[in-house]
Amino acid sequence: MTNKDIFFKLFLEPFYLVGLIAATNLYCFQRRLQLAYLCLKVRYLSFRIARVVECQRKSLAEYIRYRNLRQGFAGCVNDAHLISISSSANAPREGAPPHATKVTRRLNGGSLH
Repeated sequence: MTNKDIFFKLFLEPFYLVGLIAATNLYCFQRRLQLAYLCLKVRYLSFRIARVVECQRKSLAEYIRYRNLRQGFAGCVNDAHLISISSSANAPREGAPPHATKVTRRLNGGSLH
């Protein structure tokens, strides 16, 4: 062996090996940090999605409640109009032509013919 080989084996090779071990440990540490970041990101996004779903569920329930209320009022108003129209249309007028009851038949779901 030459003096260069002995110098490399005795003094520089341990520093080289320590550097390789440090690089390997830093790489593993970097991967652990990335994994921790991704885990936190998944939890944060699942929390955000849960909040959005909860908000949408509330707004859907409010929409359904509002729609049912609106349909209830609209149904009551339509029923009131139909009752008043059909009660006045059912009363035959004197000298009314036979087609005067078409309005009543149409409102009651019948056809005109």
